[in-house]
Amino acid sequence: MNRDLGTKLFMEAFESYVHDNRIELNDSNMNDVLQKFIVIYNKDREKIINGEKSKSLEEKIADLLDEAAMSENAKKARSYVKKALKLNPDHIGAQLFLIDLEDSQIDKIGKLLELQAREKQRVDHFQREMGEEWDNYYLNIEGRDYLHILFDLCQTYIKCGMYNKALSVAIEAIHLDDLDHASFHNDVISILLY
Repeated sequence: MNRDLGTKLFMEAFESYVHDNRIELNDSNMNDVLQKFIVIYNKDREKIINGEKSKSLEEKIADLLDEAAMSENAKKARSYVKKALKLNPDHIGAQLFLIDLEDSQIDKIGKLLELQAREKQRVDHFQREMGEEWDNYYLNIEGRDYLHILFDLCQTYIKCGMYNKALSVAIEAIHLDDLDHASFHNDVISILLY
């Protein structure tokens, strides 16, 4: 399973466990709560492997995206990604995968910009409803999707030689998440040195 998807699934399950059990996390109980959760999570994985429990929608999508990544040609990969999008048309990882299969870098940029605008609108709506700041949103695992869009957009701009645009995207991402995304720091440094 893709590491980012696996981490996302784990974190979502952990957040759900904490919420469902009304656990108040703090420094003194974090390790114990996490250890208990890992035992439960691993037992859950065993049940799925043994066929005693069915996979979640997100796990099914992750499996399809793994199949797409291992496909020997773009046509087969597209078919797996489209199956994933039938399960969840709003799945950002699947949408990014499909965009990455585009032949033209310019087409990729156009589709990434459309996806960025849609996700930004959704995040803005979330922010208004929850009363959260943009950068607080990115502390949540769900907020990583927007950063993944920005990362792919930045990389595509670099491939096209559009360094000023790549730089502005990387700087936007750093403003949103200045600690976690070292690759954006590397992009900014590389572009400025170039």
